[in-house]
Amino acid sequence: MGILQRIFGRTEKSGPAIEQDSTPDNCPHTALVPHWDNPADMGDKTRAMYRCEACGATFDYDSAVQFLEEPPAVLTSVVPDPERAEDDS
Repeated sequence: MGILQRIFGRTEKSGPAIEQDSTPDNCPHTALVPHWDNPADMGDKTRAMYRCEACGATFDYDSAVQFLEEPPAVLTSVVPDPERAEDDS
């Protein structure tokens, strides 16, 4: 029990519980981030390990290229919001 909980007498969390439903089986892997073991290899995308920030799964470049080059099926139906589009002027 934290000090603020002791002071204010709270015993439950005050916010809704966040449920993570992203597992490696159902994750579209849209948040792949490259990680390199050797600083000399940085910048070479073929020597990086790619980690999905949503589910924690890791891929080598050959496995990650399918997620990096083509959008997942989840994103193909997404339509850009015209109010958020940047003006060219």
